[in-house]
Amino acid sequence: MADALKACGNLKPFICGGAMVYEQSIDLWADLYLTVVNIQIDGDAFFPKFEDKFKLAEIIVETTQYQINHYINITQ
Repeated sequence: MADALKACGNLKPFICGGAMVYEQSIDLWADLYLTVVNIQIDGDAFFPKFEDKFKLAEIIVETTQYQINHYINITQ
């Protein structure tokens, strides 16, 4: 994963998971853009815990149906 990110050079990469991709790469992120959808879904794959590594920088969009948040990494 780190090699793939280095290959991006000056481009700003975006990682679009699955759960395993997120878990394997979370320590490499400087920023996290997270969409929270206000609906209950039955499932067994979840976004990894991130609250101890990131803090909310900005709420980009907030509606009754969803919210888009920008977090910054506080461990880098």
